[in-house]
Amino acid sequence: MVKNRNMKIVKMRRNIGKNKRKIGKKRKQNMREIVKMRRNIGKNKRKIGKKRKQNMREIAKKNKRKIEKNKRKIWKDKRNINWEE
Repeated sequence: MVKNRNMKIVKMRRNIGKNKRKIGKKRKQNMREIVKMRRNIGKNKRKIGKKRKQNMREIAKKNKRKIEKNKRKIWKDKRNINWEE
C-alpha cells in the first residue's frame, strides 16, 4: 500500500515539468489568438464602414427614385390643367 502511494507521488513529481510546459503552451496559444483578434480590429472597423456606406448608397438611390417620381407627377399634373378656364 505504501509503495503504491509513493509511486503516485513520484509520478506526480515527474509530471510537474510536463504540466508547466502544457500551461505555457496554452498561454502562448491564447496570446496568439488575442494578437490575431487585435490585428482584425481595424479590418472589422473597415468592414462596418464599408457596409454603412453601401447602405447609405442604397438609401440615396431610393430617395433619388422617389424625387424623380414626384417630379414626373408634378409635370403630369401641370400638363393636364385646363388652361381654358
